[in-house]
Amino acid sequence: MKKLLLAPLLCVPSLAMAIQPVYDTEATNQLRLMNSQLELIAGTLASNQQKIFTCTDGEKTYTVGLDITRGASHYRCILKGDHAEWERQPRLSLK
Repeated sequence: MKKLLLAPLLCVPSLAMAIQPVYDTEATNQLRLMNSQLELIAGTLASNQQKIFTCTDGEKTYTVGLDITRGASHYRCILKGDHAEWERQPRLSLK
């Protein structure tokens, strides 16, 4: 009787070792293709990013080309080389 109870328990480890993973070659190839396409898309998106140039007055952010007045002074946000900066605008006096 004891032998009959132990026999199934002794067979379980050998059955577990006999199970091998099954690979779906077609699915694996499709996943590799999708991965390479996603890497290509990510590279394209990274190369297409544009830098936005802005100036700030400490509170607000302004894009290039906008004019502001602070007190009696007039400033314009302009692009200089690879950055944006404020340029003081001369006062136009009509005499």
